[in-house]
Amino acid sequence: MSRSVSDKEVNFGKESIIHSIHIAKKPQKVLIYTVQAQPQTPPSPCVQQFDGAFRKCFQDNGGYQLEIIFSLVTNGSSGPLPPNINRQSLAQAVCGNRQKISGCISPLPSQAPQQCQQVEVAMMDGTVRSMLQGLGSMCGDPVQPPICLKNFDTGFRDCLQKMNIVPEQFFMLLANQTLPQGVNRDQVKSMVCNDQAKNTMISCGTGVVSKLQQQCTPQEQVIVGTTLQNMLGAYEGMCTGKVVQPGQCMAHFESGMDACAQKTFNIPMQTIMMVISNQKPPPGIDAEATKKTVCSKWKSAEECGKNVIANSGCARNQILGVEAAFASIMIGIATSCGDTSIPGTCLLTIQHDFGSCFSKVGLDQKTYVNNRTESAGALIGANKQDAEVYCSKKHDLFTCMQDILHKCPGADQTMAMTGFDIHAMERAVGILCNDIDEYLEGLNCFGTPTDQAMVCMNKMTSDITTLSTQQLTQKLDMDAFLSDFCSSRIRHVICDSKAWPSCNPKAVDLKNKFECQLIPSKCLKTHADEISGICPSTETMPIADIDQKTVPDCAKDILSSLNSCFQQYNVDPDMFLINITHDRRNFLGDIGKAQNLCSSKGQLFQCMRGVIAGCTGARDALAYWGHQQSALEAGVDVICSDLTLYGKSLQCFQNGNPAIQQCVSTTQNKMIQLTKNQIDNKLSSDKYFRDFCQLRMDHLSCDLNGWKATCPQDVIGMKTEFECKLIQDQCRNLQVGTMKNICNDQTYAKNIRQPGSGGSSASKIGSNDSTAVTGSVLSVIGVVVSFLSALAALL
Repeated sequence: MSRSVSDKEVNFGKESIIHSIHIAKKPQKVLIYTVQAQPQTPPSPCVQQFDGAFRKCFQDNGGYQLEIIFSLVTNGSSGPLPPNINRQSLAQAVCGNRQKISGCISPLPSQAPQQCQQVEVAMMDGTVRSMLQGLGSMCGDPVQPPICLKNFDTGFRDCLQKMNIVPEQFFMLLANQTLPQGVNRDQVKSMVCNDQAKNTMISCGTGVVSKLQQQCTPQEQVIVGTTLQNMLGAYEGMCTGKVVQPGQCMAHFESGMDACAQKTFNIPMQTIMMVISNQKPPPGIDAEATKKTVCSKWKSAEECGKNVIANSGCARNQILGVEAAFASIMIGIATSCGDTSIPGTCLLTIQHDFGSCFSKVGLDQKTYVNNRTESAGALIGANKQDAEVYCSKKHDLFTCMQDILHKCPGADQTMAMTGFDIHAMERAVGILCNDIDEYLEGLNCFGTPTDQAMVCMNKMTSDITTLSTQQLTQKLDMDAFLSDFCSSRIRHVICDSKAWPSCNPKAVDLKNKFECQLIPSKCLKTHADEISGICPSTETMPIADIDQKTVPDCAKDILSSLNSCFQQYNVDPDMFLINITHDRRNFLGDIGKAQNLCSSKGQLFQCMRGVIAGCTGARDALAYWGHQQSALEAGVDVICSDLTLYGKSLQCFQNGNPAIQQCVSTTQNKMIQLTKNQIDNKLSSDKYFRDFCQLRMDHLSCDLNGWKATCPQDVIGMKTEFECKLIQDQCRNLQVGTMKNICNDQTYAKNIRQPGSGGSSASKIGSNDSTAVTGSVLSVIGVVVSFLSALAALL
């Protein structure tokens, strides 16, 4: 009687395999871990056809039944051989026919009909590869698996070993197999079935998958992703005793996406993925024509895919995986088409990239991140020495992370949507570094979370996951999304502040300040009253210390180095190097020069960014002066978006204003005093920037008030937005209240300015009509949440 291969499982008689991790470690030993069969959906015609062809290859090349072959290559783990069959004799016979069998089964996936879904073809490919590896290992000629699958196996095993779990024993538990003699099953199960092991396994496992994005073909990505998903589903079922079917949700998604591809392009999703990954397409398919069709319509397919997810009926704990798969598909298509409106694949590995910053700045990541069992929550170290080392390098650490965000298109906006705010993190760590003794005093108490603290953390994690689901199912706009997210964070701060009754009150107070600083900066603008009621004043938030080491020569000469860019594009150097009292009345020159600059600003900024990035310490040196490159670019965008209004402002500003001259004179005198104080007393960066930013905001207020008396409201609105965009991050974080009062849509006079004024599309990200955040950006939340959950658990 013929059996079928489902779209998620391969049936070999008595048991089924939900794609196996199948790595031959040495000849004659095959490690294939099977998961007990789950109830199946009826196989598709495509899968039935493969099943028949696969079985026929063994029948035609030796007269073997597939069940017997599978028992042979799995050393009996799938079921015993019939009593009348000698294992050694059968193995010799099969190995004699191995070449014919391999030649028969190898091309089957590539011969699959075009109507087969991508996931079906991927599973066919995985089945063939697993069998080839099994036969090779049995016959003393191991077949090396693709680097993608090999590294996944190695990476996941490393995850288990870090938790002191023996990988072989873990997989045998999943397969409900008998453990080796002397190994207590209940003891092993208790070791793997707990919240800490689960969180670590999920975080580590998804991290492994993320790092493999560049090594895996689309088919291999499906295999790896489905393997991890099914394995975690089986793990959950083993620990809870409840049958889990994680594949059904993904199967529905894959089927829906293929339908979207057919509807939008009249092309199967499998063919699309082959074309965008530069693989050879099926016979008769023109790769260039296919790519052109896909690139012209892929936004429609994206909308269709979002509807598939919204109507998938997936459980909350499943939908994030589906969102991540959707994001991976759309990122691949967008990248192939040269579209930069959604984040690139760099976002999928951002957690790993952040981790690399520790070694780059001379910190041991294990001391501060992977310390949950020894000193849970020891964010800046478990002792005074480690904490002092961390705090001395935290500026370099966060600068490295900021660089990673800047180099990843769309990462800032996407991470912000998940609540990840690197400036908030830096502020929060500054709270701990400012009071290391109090931090250490509370460490032991906070290292063992109370039941109430776990309730608080679990509630926040659940709220964020639910919010992600609602965004897809209810299509929340950005304002609604961020409002609900901020409310969730605020509720967590309130909840957590009451969750540590047995800890030192001073330590609890420090922790509360820390939690308050973790609230994303956007929330400080939209939920100011709520935050002020539960948090200390946010007007003087600590920022990173700048290491007082010798400034590199290139940083000392950074201004002259940047001149090469200005000369290349015929730009006045004073125009693009920002300081507090810089005369910005005709910032881009006359209207003709402004038009030329706006058309070439992309190349100019790229040149400036390259010079700054090539010099360690350049960014810090410019910051002391008040210049931040990304802020400059945002400010220029404001002007270039409405040159008509800029021309109008030139007429108003050309006559000067005595009040403004007084502002400049006062500020210059104070800057001289501050600079002298900084040199004489060797001020820390915290103290310097606290005074510097206060001075900057005072000057801005004076400058704007002076012009309000002589210039129309729309001109003042543009100038206000322009000046606000120029403000560097240090000052935004230190002067939250003042920023809120001076820099907002009302002071920008957006209601009376022409539509389209107020910045380029890049500066509008976050608005309701922004295509950059209403598309695949939100889908990447599923990838980022694992990182945030790990961070939240650590904190």
